[in-house]
Amino acid sequence: MKFRRAKSIYISIKNEEICIQNFLRNKIISITLQELSLILAMEHWVDVEHLTTTLKDKISEEDIINSIYKLIICGVILTEDTQEEDINYQKTWDWGLKAGAYHFSLKNTQFFSRNSEGMKVFSDKITLKTIEDPSPVLFSLNKDKYDKVYSYAVPAFDEGIFKTIKRRRTIRSFDLEKPLSQVELTTCLYAGLGILKFRSIPPMGEMPIKMTPSGGARNPFDAYMQCRNITDLPNGLYHYSGVEHSLGLVNNQSSPSAASILGEQLWIDDAAVIIFLVANFDRTMWKYSHPVGYKAVMLEAGHIAQNIILAANELGFYGSPTAAVMSSRFEEMMEEKNMNKSCVYAVALGYAMENAEELI
Repeated sequence: MKFRRAKSIYISIKNEEICIQNFLRNKIISITLQELSLILAMEHWVDVEHLTTTLKDKISEEDIINSIYKLIICGVILTEDTQEEDINYQKTWDWGLKAGAYHFSLKNTQFFSRNSEGMKVFSDKITLKTIEDPSPVLFSLNKDKYDKVYSYAVPAFDEGIFKTIKRRRTIRSFDLEKPLSQVELTTCLYAGLGILKFRSIPPMGEMPIKMTPSGGARNPFDAYMQCRNITDLPNGLYHYSGVEHSLGLVNNQSSPSAASILGEQLWIDDAAVIIFLVANFDRTMWKYSHPVGYKAVMLEAGHIAQNIILAANELGFYGSPTAAVMSSRFEEMMEEKNMNKSCVYAVALGYAMENAEELI
């Protein structure tokens, strides 16, 4: 049997230990200097006999075999039977190790539920930190910093789009008895993802133009909706087409719940609909091979979500965003796994309870 090291690994030093991780599998282990030598010798396919000869002055054959077994389990070392994911990564991910390590390591972050022991520990930590190391000031001033300061009257945001912007707030209490209409839902979707027209940009051809900015007009986002309380629309998972302005039923599954996908935030399950913003990295990666393209995609999620939320406010209901996404559970709901597609943001929409508290 032959072995090689995975391409999706990085090494760090923590507490005087050498740590190695295959970020596609999100497993971290500590290794010895001998094991590091073994890993370095496995850039290409090799067998135990080759390793024994190459490392005969550093590691015994027995230690080589034991280390290989350990490293295979955590995905650092691959066999021909376990290389499929690694090959897919090499073929499809153009943004390199740094962006790859960041993205794939965070895809399945475990979030604390509200009443969990982990959340209690976090809350106690913030309470103590507030006393011992107070938060930095959350705004900045010009006064006393610059010699010339020009001051203005605060604008009156009482009409038109400014009134809508001013009243934007997030809530956590949705009214289960008040559904959204299909028109209300699709209006919000059109505000964020609707394609207004196409513009010819040589040599690439016709590029989609939306109401939200998109780096290079690459339009990397799709929206999927878990519809739970939309008038005359069967519950299920839908896909929105911004060019057709249509909803396509992906499946009628009600599980996993939105809360289980979005950090165990139970309030989300009371929303009329949850919009999942799914990045298709291939669209941006095709033009921009530099990892800064990844940053541009992440920023675009915020542009889209803000338009969706403002449209909801204009129509008299609320949009509440969250980035606490566990991608593997979303993929379970989608019944699809694609390395270069990832749910990175979500917006819950619905009418507020009568006495709902407006938050940030």
